Amino acid sequence: MKFGKVGLIFLTLVLLSVAVFRPVLGQAETILTLRPPSWMVDVFDEELLGRFTADHPGVKVVLVRGDDQEMYYSPAAYGVEDHLDGAEKYVASADVLYIGSNNLSPEATRAGYFLDLAPLVNSDIDLNPDDFFPGIWEAFQWDRGIWGLPVSASVQVVIYSVDAFDNAGLPYPDEGWTLDDYINAARTLTEKNEDGTIKVPGMETYNVGLLFRSLLGRGVYDDTVIPYAPDFNQPELAAMLEAWLDLTTELQTDGSYDYNAVPLRFEQTWRLTNIMPDNDTTWAASLLPNGVAGLDVQGFAVSSGTQNPELAYELAKFLSNDAEVSALFYGDTPARQSLVGVELEDSLYFRPELPEDVQTLIDRAVENGVPGSALMYSDYVNLAAQKISSGEMDAVSALQEAEKEAVEAQDTALARLDTGTVLVATPQPTPVMAEGQIVLKFGLNLMTSNTASTEEWNRLIEDFRAANPDVGNIDLVSQMVQNTTEEMDCYYQPNNAVPDLDLTTVLNLDPFMDADPGFDETDFMGNALQLVQRDDRVWAYPMVIQPAVLWYNSESFANAGVPEPVGDWTVDAFKDALELLQQTAENDKPVFEPQSFNNTYLLLLMAGYGAIPYDYRTNPPALNLSDPDGREAMRQVLDLAKEGYMAYQELATLGGGGFGSSGDVPLYGDALSTITWRLQNRTNPDIQDPYLLTNYPHGSQNVPVAFDMGTAYINATTQNPDACYRWITTIAQRPDLLSGIPVRRSLLSDSQVALAQGEDVTALYQEFANKLDDPNAVIFPSQYGSSGSVGSFVELLWVNRAFDNYVLHDGDLDADLNDAELFINTYRECAAEIAPLDVNALASTDDALAYIRQYTDCALTVDPTLDELFAFIYQGQE
Repeated sequence: MKFGKVGLIFLTLVLLSVAVFRPVLGQAETILTLRPPSWMVDVFDEELLGRFTADHPGVKVVLVRGDDQEMYYSPAAYGVEDHLDGAEKYVASADVLYIGSNNLSPEATRAGYFLDLAPLVNSDIDLNPDDFFPGIWEAFQWDRGIWGLPVSASVQVVIYSVDAFDNAGLPYPDEGWTLDDYINAARTLTEKNEDGTIKVPGMETYNVGLLFRSLLGRGVYDDTVIPYAPDFNQPELAAMLEAWLDLTTELQTDGSYDYNAVPLRFEQTWRLTNIMPDNDTTWAASLLPNGVAGLDVQGFAVSSGTQNPELAYELAKFLSNDAEVSALFYGDTPARQSLVGVELEDSLYFRPELPEDVQTLIDRAVENGVPGSALMYSDYVNLAAQKISSGEMDAVSALQEAEKEAVEAQDTALARLDTGTVLVATPQPTPVMAEGQIVLKFGLNLMTSNTASTEEWNRLIEDFRAANPDVGNIDLVSQMVQNTTEEMDCYYQPNNAVPDLDLTTVLNLDPFMDADPGFDETDFMGNALQLVQRDDRVWAYPMVIQPAVLWYNSESFANAGVPEPVGDWTVDAFKDALELLQQTAENDKPVFEPQSFNNTYLLLLMAGYGAIPYDYRTNPPALNLSDPDGREAMRQVLDLAKEGYMAYQELATLGGGGFGSSGDVPLYGDALSTITWRLQNRTNPDIQDPYLLTNYPHGSQNVPVAFDMGTAYINATTQNPDACYRWITTIAQRPDLLSGIPVRRSLLSDSQVALAQGEDVTALYQEFANKLDDPNAVIFPSQYGSSGSVGSFVELLWVNRAFDNYVLHDGDLDADLNDAELFINTYRECAAEIAPLDVNALASTDDALAYIRQYTDCALTVDPTLDELFAFIYQGQE
């Protein structure tokens, strides 16, 4: 399992790493470009890649940063031309490319877009194919070619709820189960409403091809011919498909059920780990029929357009044989058997200790894994299923038609071999420095997987160099897992670090601002400038904000007769809207989903109703948990969840709620940035989206708002403070490069920040600015942001536990709030003795956990019932 969710609350505050990508690079070296997933760019640092370049003198590896959507082009079965166009664009972006089971296809290799590594592998005396787990090794192999080298893999098995099976009197799934067994279990476990509609289906799988492959014992292709040909003429397959479609038709839903409540599923093993235990369900697992499992494999391929195929192959091989790279994927196993169990010194890559039975299951699954290559043409079988379910044709005819379409797609791909040549772009060389010119080292912590491209940063750097002749170059150092800000001249953080910052490490910006004729403190929204002040001095430059907003479905509002929530949108109007929307809803699903990872949406609504239980306007946040009027306001908001108008998930966990982003309800919350997918969709004229933007409602006393603010700093040790200030103010003109929206009013209508995407966007920004200026504004951290100091996550657990108990267990809110107030005040006395955080002193996960344990030690002293929640923090401790 990936560590992601737990880190959302607090570990991202302390586990930061360094990776360097230089937008402009040296001309005397051989340049290899490498494109990992963008969330991994920030951890391919100089030390890691230096292990490769040390063995290959004269070679420089350049990381390519881009939009991850480019990696996941649509499947060939759903439009081969679009699929091939996407693959062609992707392979032109770098010499060595990330590949996975979802983005490397036979169609793309047959079109000539990926380099066949078989000749290089077969002549490489240093590569031992037997070191790879067999199923993982075969993941990227077909047509007698080797199209990539695996690095890591996760397994897919049968996951089931022990409680649900026991209650239904069903035997547990095992390797001997047939399709009939699964169908019977799915029907028996399905929950229905009183009117006979499906409440929760008994089984769900998004990979029916894996189930069919395990039952058939073979794939739906013929590997005796080159290229491998589709082979759907299998009577057993047709019979399975018809039986499966009978089931799916019977269990069809409107999609509004709780996916986590489905008791039988085919997925990865994360539900079985002990890091995020499900308090209500006991999960167990089995291999699929015939004792197999699915393998989701990640690795690296080489573009056919590379100018250095041998070196690119060597880089891919290095990545497959590096324990740290394998750890980056957080899979169930490295691809190579020799890397299993390798301990990483000062590792920043945390993986929980698995229960023994889970590890045993994973080991068996890896040994008996079915790679994605063995599921070739499964998408075409899914197309056949759609035709059968729509009544267009019977199973045999549908499979025949699907096979014909697969052959045509193969022919289309082969035809592209003669129609074009892939060319990988070459990075720009490093400019020659003139005497007296400086190189500015700028730390760029974006903390997002979807960032502006390297080319856009290159262009900005070139423009800056042209206007500032004393600067010869700018090195962008992308920081994400280990903070080394002391090595930077200046740096950007996606949050406001000033409240807890060691002020001796940065420069006061007042002298620079006073000398800047273009600086206007009234241009900043609300109290943005005050938030970066301490001791009446400014320590950071506000760059962008990401406000908490609401998306509403204009069609749903119109159908319910609800006025659109614009302008003077109050909490009373909000409640009325929920009630009317629920009356016209087609199901019992809540009409508002917060879609967040903490309690900010509750705090915003509670402030509108008149309560501020946890007030971030002071440091530490002021507690207002005992005021009777405040408690009544809290209860009114929580009752919206109890009564089913508002979706609610348990908050008192280290995941902090963790709503998904279905985006199909009448009203839902979001943290708005320039890369928000609904804004991105507006650039596509073929997408007609009824959703519009509005702000959270206000009350008669308070105007609640929430946002994260990206900030920039000048290191106290830099020799180039003036150049840093000039560079920071240059970036501040391009909030789109930081995936945020303007914090300055003068930029609200600037075309560079993507405001030409609808009147509601411009109106929302302006209204948000007005709210920040309101004297009754109450500001909270964004729903996706941090929540105060490092130790404040513990305090929120007690507040959230009171909310959870009231909503989910009909608890006594007054008593629980009394407990929370007592626990927090006692905890603060203990935590006050902990030294301030110095992130530069944290060299490893062990260092970070040791620091965090000081806070959890205090918490457990106050409230020992938190011991299970914090157990993973103490793993390996005596």
